[in-house]
Amino acid sequence: MTEKVGKSVFIGLVLLLGTLVSNSYGDSISTTNVNELPGIIAGERGRPTVVVLFSSGCSLSQILWPNLLNFAQRVRGKNVTFLAFSTDDNKENASDFISNASLPFNCYWVKPWSPGQLTASMGSIGIHIPKSFTLPLVAVIDSNGKVVEQWQGLQDILQVEKALRSIRAL
Repeated sequence: MTEKVGKSVFIGLVLLLGTLVSNSYGDSISTTNVNELPGIIAGERGRPTVVVLFSSGCSLSQILWPNLLNFAQRVRGKNVTFLAFSTDDNKENASDFISNASLPFNCYWVKPWSPGQLTASMGSIGIHIPKSFTLPLVAVIDSNGKVVEQWQGLQDILQVEKALRSIRAL
């Protein structure tokens, strides 16, 4: 009986370790669906959060990405969470886009959704998605879950820094 318990504990630890390794920053991109976004973002309540929607094929996202990574690295250790969500049509494009980066935050590929689902999902947490919007879409959320600022087509990461300073996150 002790041998069975020992094997069960060992298998459980191996599975747990595999989960922790696969979910560590920079290892891969997780898959989610649009209806899970509010829960993922709300899961960070208690910490200021920077939310980024991007696409690998978007030239503005390509410009913002290295600045975002640099900023996230600089403020690492502060009480700020970064969450990035790829809106690419397929996961391979999103994975290729982030593959050369050492991500200091969690990144998700959002499965394609029906018209109106993104607007409804993000609207439930206060992020406004207009009918026609420009990526990257970036929002700063305070520790209580309130959207402080949001931008479309953001290129200047200093605006994010300014918003975080306004809520004393930096």
